[in-house]
Amino acid sequence: MANDINISRHHFYRRQPISVDVELNSTFKDDYSGGTATTVTLSNDIQDTVYLFDGEVPTPSEDYKVIDELYFEKYVNTVSSSTQYAPTYYVYDVKDTYNITEGNASTLDKGLSVYHSQIRPENFLMAEEFDGNNKGFGMDEKVFLEWRENRVYKPSMSITWRNLLKMYEAYGYNIKNPTYYQNTKVLKLVPTVYYYDVGDSVITQWKGFYKVKDDYTNWSDQELKSSMAQWESFGATETFFFSNAGQNLNFIQNRGETAKILASDTYVNGITPYNSIFNNVHKEHNVYDIKVQTLESVGEDEFAFTMNNFDLTTDDFLTGGQSARMHLFWENYSGTATGDTAKSLANCYGLANDKGMMQTMYGCISNIPVPRKLDLLTVASGSSYMPEIEVVFKVKQLPTALRANTTTTTTAGRSLNFVFSNLAPNESETFWDFTKRLHDNHGGSGTGKSSFMHFVGLVNQGTPENFFTFFEASKSGGTLGYDTDTGLVLFSSAGGAAGNANGVNLPFNQFIRMRMREWDNGASMLVYFPDLPTDANGVVPNIVGSDLFSNALYGGNSNFTIAISNFRAIEVGAGSGTNINNSYGADLDGGKNDRQVEVLIDSIKFCGFNHSITNLSHGRLENAITRKPMTLSGDIKIPENPSSEFDYSDAVGDRGSKTTNDNYFTLAKTPSPNIVSFGFDSKTSLANTFLQLNNYKSFLGAASNQITNNFIKWGYSDDDLNAGPVTTACINLTQGTDIVTAGDLFADNFSKKGFMKISGSTAINNAIGGTGGKNWVKTVNPWVSALILEVSEDGRTIVVDNPEIFDEPVGSGGQMYVAYRQNNSTTLSDTGLFNTYAGMNVGSGSVGQKADDLYQIRPREGNVIFLNRPILRDDKQATDMATTTYKVKEPQIQRCLISPKKFWLWGMIQSLSPQSTASNKWGEWSRTPFYSGSALSPKVYDSVKLFSNTGTIGSTYNEFLYNDGSNQNLWTLDYLNPDGIVNMDTDYGYGKYIPAEGEEPAKQGGYICKDVIIGGADYKYYNLSPFAEKSKLTPKNKLKFGIFPEFGSGYFYNINFDSAEGSKPPNLIFGFNKPLPVIEGLTVSPKFDYLKDTGNIEDASKATGTDIVFNWEESKDIDYRILFVDTVDIKNKYHKASFIAPLNESGTTATFYPSAETYIAGTGVSLTGTNLPDIEGAQGYATKFAGSSQLKDNTVRTRFSATEFTVMATINPSTGASSGDDDVVLEVSGSSGNSIFELVVNNSKQVEIKIDGSTKLTSTTSFSMDGANEQLAIVTTYNKSLTTDNLKLYINGKLEDTANYTTNITTDGKVFIGGDNGNSNFYSGFVEEVSIHTKECFVVTNPKQYVLSTKHLNDGVVDGADFVSHNYQARMFGFDKTNIRGLTKDEVCTSNVASWKITGVF
Repeated sequence: MANDINISRHHFYRRQPISVDVELNSTFKDDYSGGTATTVTLSNDIQDTVYLFDGEVPTPSEDYKVIDELYFEKYVNTVSSSTQYAPTYYVYDVKDTYNITEGNASTLDKGLSVYHSQIRPENFLMAEEFDGNNKGFGMDEKVFLEWRENRVYKPSMSITWRNLLKMYEAYGYNIKNPTYYQNTKVLKLVPTVYYYDVGDSVITQWKGFYKVKDDYTNWSDQELKSSMAQWESFGATETFFFSNAGQNLNFIQNRGETAKILASDTYVNGITPYNSIFNNVHKEHNVYDIKVQTLESVGEDEFAFTMNNFDLTTDDFLTGGQSARMHLFWENYSGTATGDTAKSLANCYGLANDKGMMQTMYGCISNIPVPRKLDLLTVASGSSYMPEIEVVFKVKQLPTALRANTTTTTTAGRSLNFVFSNLAPNESETFWDFTKRLHDNHGGSGTGKSSFMHFVGLVNQGTPENFFTFFEASKSGGTLGYDTDTGLVLFSSAGGAAGNANGVNLPFNQFIRMRMREWDNGASMLVYFPDLPTDANGVVPNIVGSDLFSNALYGGNSNFTIAISNFRAIEVGAGSGTNINNSYGADLDGGKNDRQVEVLIDSIKFCGFNHSITNLSHGRLENAITRKPMTLSGDIKIPENPSSEFDYSDAVGDRGSKTTNDNYFTLAKTPSPNIVSFGFDSKTSLANTFLQLNNYKSFLGAASNQITNNFIKWGYSDDDLNAGPVTTACINLTQGTDIVTAGDLFADNFSKKGFMKISGSTAINNAIGGTGGKNWVKTVNPWVSALILEVSEDGRTIVVDNPEIFDEPVGSGGQMYVAYRQNNSTTLSDTGLFNTYAGMNVGSGSVGQKADDLYQIRPREGNVIFLNRPILRDDKQATDMATTTYKVKEPQIQRCLISPKKFWLWGMIQSLSPQSTASNKWGEWSRTPFYSGSALSPKVYDSVKLFSNTGTIGSTYNEFLYNDGSNQNLWTLDYLNPDGIVNMDTDYGYGKYIPAEGEEPAKQGGYICKDVIIGGADYKYYNLSPFAEKSKLTPKNKLKFGIFPEFGSGYFYNINFDSAEGSKPPNLIFGFNKPLPVIEGLTVSPKFDYLKDTGNIEDASKATGTDIVFNWEESKDIDYRILFVDTVDIKNKYHKASFIAPLNESGTTATFYPSAETYIAGTGVSLTGTNLPDIEGAQGYATKFAGSSQLKDNTVRTRFSATEFTVMATINPSTGASSGDDDVVLEVSGSSGNSIFELVVNNSKQVEIKIDGSTKLTSTTSFSMDGANEQLAIVTTYNKSLTTDNLKLYINGKLEDTANYTTNITTDGKVFIGGDNGNSNFYSGFVEEVSIHTKECFVVTNPKQYVLSTKHLNDGVVDGADFVSHNYQARMFGFDKTNIRGLTKDEVCTSNVASWKITGVF
């Protein structure tokens, strides 16, 4: 694209204002306001926009032959591009069948953001299919060891706690804590060094002393060291202890005995926090004896052999290609049953008060977002939806349950476990250490207090059949609490199935899909198995977890632990502390077999924890994204909870049913409402504004149903709303009164495109004005909030679940956000899951609410968000915010969210037909198993725009004229679609459009121009001349064009330029070809031929006797002529010019030339001042003065001959002088400022010539001087040698005035154009060209013949004794209104040279 137009020879140019122009936006396809904007933005970036305009071919006053050039002129304000490539655009001819209509409506810039939210359980918050990628919430455990070292039995000396106390007493050492260990605790002895003094130095000597390995400061202030003999005298004996044996297990895996260990051929990798969803993974040490290590075989003896494998495997899975295998193996023990050594060997995972500890393994998912209220399915009772966790697992091996020694009590020692808790297991805790801590710390509130729910699966029969029993361990029938030493959960063995009357039997070796859903945060839980066979009554297998230990402390049970537990076989039970089986009973299967627990976890999914959010704010983005529409759908179904808690004691057919056996609460049957949210940066003047919903689509088209008023609810962000949950208080406006959705040009309750209105009701005005107890505030939105899933160490980088809400402008001038914690106080044990606006506004539990100062520093990368400051502590610095489990003791990230900070208006819309006219009320679908209303056809809108009025309809992206209803006036704005609005069949130099054929894609073509734009803040020009050439334009032709950005180019750009309503409106510029006039056959002859003339010779010899006559032929289009006569060669119209100012530059610098020779050479001198070019001059660009500036050569130079000169100037005044002072077109003044020559226009619209400051010539004609095409070709001549009328003024070839002037002209001076030498009396209008000649020219007023008096021409010169006659020559130049300047005969009409010789008398 050019910054100016290359002027062609013999052309003049005329601007034609654009008649109609519109910007049409593919984002806002029904927006008809594009005809009123003062600027246009062409874009292929976030919004694809096109520009359509029409115009008319002007009718010039000048003659011309053909219109063969056409340009589109526009003033480009700004240009931006995503790359270094310049923006590319296409110009097409628009088909005549379409009319372009300017509509008008006033847009409002309130920083509008638009979101659609809906609960969609199928959109998982997190889905783990064990693909080996790290995922999850919060922060992973940092001290995790991927391979825990294996352990081997080795003998060592030891002493019991009881005997150690006796030895301390005998030695006289103090005991400050005699009950630190139990009496039977075995303590290992290790060698030590004995120190003693020799003189002044300390000498170290080995004396064969021993000490207890444990830290003595736990029970005494003194450390006891003694010889082994002394230790043995107090009962020290040899005992087997575990020692680390390194990490290499290859010798075990290679021995070929795979029956007792996990097969290795499908092993992928060990499960860790870094390749799975688990934040913490716990595995016990593998244990084997020295024989295994050295001989590579398992010994059937008293030495234990165990395996602990938590791995990714490919050999058994349901989805995803891999699963997680949890496997525990404990070989049968065959040694002695009593004694400390036996107890240590048999119980290789330790003792707790002489009770053997279990072999356990678990993975814990921490910092799970706590469930919050997401819906108002029924306004009366609030939320009835809660999210679910789905686990798909298979139990391959589970031994008979471990019984207590009473045999009437069953433990969970061999079991599968699922635990929800508010506390996470510590890095070093075993599973039963963890559950013991949960039990020990339950009750009351405060730091460290627990909330939990524990589900157990076990086998309570001798030989496992094809099922195991699964039940909740806190309040199920037969629960006996827990063992305070081991932490094991205990159950009554009576009644079968561990005495659990409310459990369920689940199959072995089958993948089981288990879904778990709380009734409310910290309340009871429904667990159901939707894929398993129903019972005889058609009931889906289910159980209920009670809320006995679940109370939502710290925000709720945000940790989910999956664990397995194992214990060696027990053949004979025992109740004695000296027995290896102390407190455990004989196994029901005889207790002779190895024990294995093996579970596969195929997937873990977190379903419906937050709304699925669509961001429609395309107009506010800075980076291109995939656009998603807003779909108001009534066919998205969600599961509901009952109005009262799930009851563990209910019959199986009632637990998950609305009506017995209907399984209603296990099914997704309730329609999920649509929520539309409109966010504004300012609430000022929002009353009586209009939101236009664009590009409506429905399968039913024009037959789309309206949504009944009762199924539409509205609210705004009042200052009395709690932040976080969706509550009934969120609905505080009335459909039809406060928010209007029906009427002319309205969307008619979301049945078509159109407007909705924020009315000027009392409620709206109170909200905006903060009166009547209401106050619309800028804060968070419960429907447009992202869960904060992870946080960096510095708290500035976060991972969220709804990254779409961050597709907003970044930086300090972009969108602000509020991170907030769902809690209304700084008490960490508070069970409330909300925050208050008042609290957040002073920085309590929030970051960014107190001040607008939380924003993105760069665009998101996926769901990773980059913030400008940390969110680890609130703005009040009073409480933690996004802290994680393995960073602080009481993490808070699980109840933290982040939301755009806006003045929010939200609407709940249920896209349903009511079940009957009589009901027709919100919530009629809730907890209604047989709801008879039906989902309406999905209603789709692409975008929303804010207006202050609905204006007047016009063209839109969808329609050539907007229709209030379905799109009746469709057109297609696509330059790749041959059925669209543009002509593609003409080759304008780029080829025609070629449709696709076979495998060949369609080829773009038919465009008039393809060009780029570089830089802004200047005029730019599209060359449309190929269209003018092919279209044979004539005046009054109607033209329509479309400008399109290049779509699909892979880079994005925007160009903003003034529209027809702007301060620098666009124009069409037409180039008119005016061929050069012709003068030919110029001859010269005496007026009197004395050889033939018979007249009176004496009479002929007077004044006219020497006249000569010029004759020639000329074309009819010549307006005026000039004739130069001289004794030297006359080459061009600038003969003997001393000043030539063409004034045809397109830039801001104008140049003059001191002679024709310098003009030819191009060695000019810049005039001082800013040139003001305008293409509508006589021959393209010319200087058009605006009455406030001038150009000048401020150097004194020779301008005139003292006795003769010619001054020529072509002008087109915009106005005459406005006062008594004349407007100066040209002034030549002397060095002292004295005026030598002036060409001015006066207030009578006449042209005047002033010599030496006084008026000498005045045109007899008064001209219009109105800026129209009234071109004035002014020629002033002077020749002192003439006896009369030696000063003449010609305008357009007509003699206007003459005068006698006998004084020599001052030859040297400065030149001023457009004003006088005092920088005043400025002229307005075109000045085409100025030339000053030191030779008089003759203005030929008549065509074809001119009589020239030669009386004043010298006949010759005396050269010594001789007289040399002159050889004269003459050349004529003809001009029309276009071809007025140039050096050659190809540029200016130039005659041949006519010459003659004077025969004089000496």
